[in-house]
Amino acid sequence: MLTANLGHLLIWLWPAAFCIAGYAVYRLVSLKREMEATGHRLELVLTGTKVGSWDWTVDNNKVMRNRGYGQLLGYTERELTDQVIFASELIHPEDVPRLKRAMDDYLSGKAEKYEVAYRLRSSEGDWRWVLDRGVVTNQDRSGNPIRMVGITIDIHDQKTTELYLEELSYLDPVTGLYNRAFFDKAIRELDREEALPLSIIMGDLNGLKLTNDTFGHAAGDELLVDMADVLRATCRKTDILTRWGGDEFAIILPNTTEAQALTVCERIREACRAVQGSPIRLSIALGVATRRAMDEPLPRVLRSAEEWMYQHKLAESDYATNTMVLSISAALEEKYQDGMERGARQETLALEVGKALGLSRQELEDLALLARMHDIGHVMTPEEILFKANRTPEEEQIYQQHVEGGFRVARALPQLRPIAETILAHHEHWDGSGYPKGLKGEEIPLNARIIGLVDAYDDLLFGWARLTPVSVEEALAEVSRGAGTKFDPKLVAVFREIVQANAMPAS
Repeated sequence: MLTANLGHLLIWLWPAAFCIAGYAVYRLVSLKREMEATGHRLELVLTGTKVGSWDWTVDNNKVMRNRGYGQLLGYTERELTDQVIFASELIHPEDVPRLKRAMDDYLSGKAEKYEVAYRLRSSEGDWRWVLDRGVVTNQDRSGNPIRMVGITIDIHDQKTTELYLEELSYLDPVTGLYNRAFFDKAIRELDREEALPLSIIMGDLNGLKLTNDTFGHAAGDELLVDMADVLRATCRKTDILTRWGGDEFAIILPNTTEAQALTVCERIREACRAVQGSPIRLSIALGVATRRAMDEPLPRVLRSAEEWMYQHKLAESDYATNTMVLSISAALEEKYQDGMERGARQETLALEVGKALGLSRQELEDLALLARMHDIGHVMTPEEILFKANRTPEEEQIYQQHVEGGFRVARALPQLRPIAETILAHHEHWDGSGYPKGLKGEEIPLNARIIGLVDAYDDLLFGWARLTPVSVEEALAEVSRGAGTKFDPKLVAVFREIVQANAMPAS
């Protein structure tokens, strides 16, 4: 009876079981199709957004990469390698250590996520920046990863811009050399045994401040650029050239002995001597120090190079300042056209006046120097203003700045320092109507009064700048009219006697 009833029950349930099984198969097929469609849509999304996907089976070290991955680099799916990326030839050799370190840190639990940027070779042979992100999806019973999936994103344009901006932040805008920040970064990266012996050259450019003060900051920038060009021409491509700051330069020379670094210094000096066209002759004080072993602290090596540089700066100071005086004299001669003749004429006449007044030997020497150098400030005066017949008030103000400019230059140079104050005062007038301080009478230094008179007479006689040449008699009459106003009346009397006694011709 029980068996019969069970049979009837099975007959009755069989259609229902069949329906349930059929529905289950239908759902499985539908689910598979949905997953395939989702995968297809995901593939389209990844491809459209420059993203490729990968699936790494850790135990056999094989990687499956999708079509989008190949499209990032211009490869077909068949051309893609199934190796892990750090073992393939696609990755840039310099990036392998960084990628392996990021992977190892993530798999070992040191890092919470796997994310790293590196370069891959495209089908055209160029290197493109990508960003990898991945996650472990399967582990064995011991917790070891056996499967990892991830995506690779094309970040080339973004990374290129980032690197460009970073490069700009490390460049000196005037010289185009690396700056102090890059020097600090590079020296940290070279703090390793493979860089030994590591030499450092420190350099201090001579005359930059004087060039800025005398010829303007544009000329100072040209001097810096000339120095940078010399360094590029005399150093190797592996050397790191930096503008340390202001007038100082620093060069890092990996795998370079002290003797080799000294040879580089000599090449730099020779190249400086060959540079033509700068208002100040190019020269630089150099110091060298070399790190031979890792136990030598880098800050000590750097300090040693600086100390050596400053010692050379002191030893070469006379040569450097003499060079600067010659450079300024040459610039003045070029601007005046007859600058040397003019200076020689005024020196001869000024010394006769000085001797007549009983000046000491030192005062006469200073007077002779003043006669030739009192107008050094005019190297800064634009020629269109210097030689203009009728200056506007604004132009006259620019013209008058030459006395203060000349004072600053003279004060900066030991050879000219004794005449700095007289340069500043040689356009002061006896009645106080001159410039720049409005000094009057004997407040004006005697040598400045002498040069003011001699300079005015010479300008009248030889028609300097905007004047028409006149005769000796006319020039004497003109300066005589200025006695007691522009000129010291006693000096004018002495001056007239000397000129009339010599009967100096007008030309």
